[in-house]
Amino acid sequence: MYHIRYTVARPARPVDPTVLKNGKISVSKAQDTTSIRYVDLCKSLEQEVNKDYLSYLRARDANAWSYTLDIPVEPGEAESVAANFPWAAKRMRNIRRAPERNPWACHSNYCDWLDLCHADASGDVDNWWGVGQSDYTGHKSYKLKAAPHRGKEGYPIGKYNKVLEKSKNGVVVTPSEMRCFFTCPRKWWFEYAKQKRVMCNYDKFSPRLRGILCHSAAERYGNGNESFDEFADESNAYLLSQGVTQPETWDEDLLLYWDTGRSMFLDATIDMDEILYIETRFGFVLPETKTWVTCQPDIVCRKGNDIYVIDYKTSSSKQLNNVADRYRINPSMYLYVLALERGFVLEETANV
Repeated sequence: MYHIRYTVARPARPVDPTVLKNGKISVSKAQDTTSIRYVDLCKSLEQEVNKDYLSYLRARDANAWSYTLDIPVEPGEAESVAANFPWAAKRMRNIRRAPERNPWACHSNYCDWLDLCHADASGDVDNWWGVGQSDYTGHKSYKLKAAPHRGKEGYPIGKYNKVLEKSKNGVVVTPSEMRCFFTCPRKWWFEYAKQKRVMCNYDKFSPRLRGILCHSAAERYGNGNESFDEFADESNAYLLSQGVTQPETWDEDLLLYWDTGRSMFLDATIDMDEILYIETRFGFVLPETKTWVTCQPDIVCRKGNDIYVIDYKTSSSKQLNNVADRYRINPSMYLYVLALERGFVLEETANV
């Protein structure tokens, strides 16, 4: 049996409850605190604990800082999800120029292409100012290395000396590419067919950057690299390359993202028997097609005879249970299951 596990965390530090002018501890539900901090403050000020407020905080603690959701998946269920994708890969192969703008997809203010796309209906992305080459790892070339762990030792594939390269549209795709295509084929053209990205400058730690840093911390910690200083040095170089303006809380923020990533890894693996893969890329053939799908789960673990495919998520929401629940319908993770069930471990190779 396979399981999809979402581990969702909020990169924020709890604060102590407010002490009012009359010396009493506030029991406002708007306070971003925890039950432990509240009890500790009551003890230090020798005040009686408000039992109703403590119950509220304990219930809040279960969802406000981290949350884990497990979804059991049968291989047949994953194949049913994948059956919806072949037409998209076939259509990708036939697109030769930038598709028309999709007004239904333009409601999102989070699309980096919004202004450029509306300013030039031709979609001539090669001549747009402020656009550079994408650094998405899914654009790289990979070769088949071995079959993944299925409760027994993986085997080398020998005769299958195959290289997967992104030289033709729709031949080698990723779940992120599929999601982008379903959302807006024009955006897909920019980011996957042309392999471009908008060169953004950030004046603060955006939600996207916070998620990248927390993921990086979880990966490093999971691989046994427990040095915050090395994480900070690597993060500093990355953030400066993205044009992030250094806020006064820069060092404190990096420590927060390190702690959040470490907590995500520990929460995700606390009940696991064995860690099988961390940030390893897999590939498999989409059923009833010649299209290869490559994907990179955050972490894959074994618990008894079951395999867990784990995905880290970050959010600013204080209702992380609701955030996790929305990911139930995420098709990407079902493709990860298929990759483990019928695919291969991939190894990065030079682009051909």
